Amino acid sequence: MKHIILTNCTAKKKASLPVLKFAVQTKNVTIKDVADQWTNLVREAKNVLPASKVYVGRTVKDAIDAGNMLGAPVFFISAGLGLISQERLIPSYNLSISPNQKQTPVSGECDLRTTLSMHSCSPSEWWNLLNNEKPMFDILNANEDTLIWVALPSSYIDLVQDDLLAIPTTMLKNLRIFTSLAGVQAFAPQLRFACLPYDERLNSVAGSVGTRNDFPQRALLHYLRCLQGQKLNLQEGKAKVERFLSDFSVRHLPVRERKSDEEIIRLLERYWSKTNGSAVRLLRMLRDDLKISCEQRRFSSLWRSVNNQKLGVKYAA
Repeated sequence: MKHIILTNCTAKKKASLPVLKFAVQTKNVTIKDVADQWTNLVREAKNVLPASKVYVGRTVKDAIDAGNMLGAPVFFISAGLGLISQERLIPSYNLSISPNQKQTPVSGECDLRTTLSMHSCSPSEWWNLLNNEKPMFDILNANEDTLIWVALPSSYIDLVQDDLLAIPTTMLKNLRIFTSLAGVQAFAPQLRFACLPYDERLNSVAGSVGTRNDFPQRALLHYLRCLQGQKLNLQEGKAKVERFLSDFSVRHLPVRERKSDEEIIRLLERYWSKTNGSAVRLLRMLRDDLKISCEQRRFSSLWRSVNNQKLGVKYAA
């Protein structure tokens, strides 16, 4: 049996690579023209690495680990590049249709979500343009002897749902989908049957604790590593997940207060000496002692701001 893993790309990318800007003409052209301009920029990019090295973070690590366990290639689903294999050489880029990813266009750079809205283009239509109108499973060369492992958050489902719905009926039994409860609802009814019943109880399982962003990949890796799910058919797998999770309860996260950037900076300055400026200790103090909410990337940016000021370096947001 052949295996293929489909997973999402990540907003976080290798810091040493320069970022390819979405500097394309968007007005008085068709959306296909926009896609062609962008595709040409990607093709001509000089600073490239394999996709598995450009994308960083736990989502990628867990997906690659799962691929190694299955002897399976990993393919990334990207709103910027389309369907790409883990070995494909790609640049770093800042392009997303996810509402959760902040984009700050600079001079000569456009915002993809705004561009799609301007052209009344749906995510799936843009996805098709990036893939040259080729169905995803033709690109994957999948067949009835291929098990397709899908690990995706809800924000990526609109991109690929039409392609998944186009899978021949005889192949649907080969789908294994790992997503959040919101992701399950985002899938069309005829695909929900393939979703493994993982939920937030996974955060109470030692070794499988993480964030909402990496939930699908954590669930996939747990299924393979701990439940030997690759040896099970879909119904057996669902039942085994349900039995396993029945021994756990949802771990309730503490309620944390939201603060403005300025308020958090003042707190960092106040406790800087006490923690010797340690980013790890300051973040733990904010979250655990002061019960203040601060996302990792936001905290890192604010910590650098305070650190640079103390070093006499002008901070550039």
